[in-house]
Amino acid sequence: MTENDLIQNTDQTAEPPLRGMLWTVVPVSDDIIKKVTASIEHIVHHKVILETGLRPELIAGFQVELGNRVYDCSLDTQIQSMQKQMNETAIGDLFKDIV
Repeated sequence: MTENDLIQNTDQTAEPPLRGMLWTVVPVSDDIIKKVTASIEHIVHHKVILETGLRPELIAGFQVELGNRVYDCSLDTQIQSMQKQMNETAIGDLFKDIV
């Protein structure tokens, strides 16, 4: 068996890349796509191929959908999280005086 045979066998038995979506507010450059892809590959320890799409409702930032997981780095989600914390704090403050 030659070295070339070993390389071909390795390629055939390797798992296929994971496919996902990179959602952004505006179109992004190939450089940004590569950086996001590399970051996601580092997280999941697997080769990833991302397609791109637009979601203006994100306000800013991006989301990556990979299988049944969503990696959300959008401003919309950060605003919702802050709003939830503020609501929980306000409600919690009301109840502490009652209890």
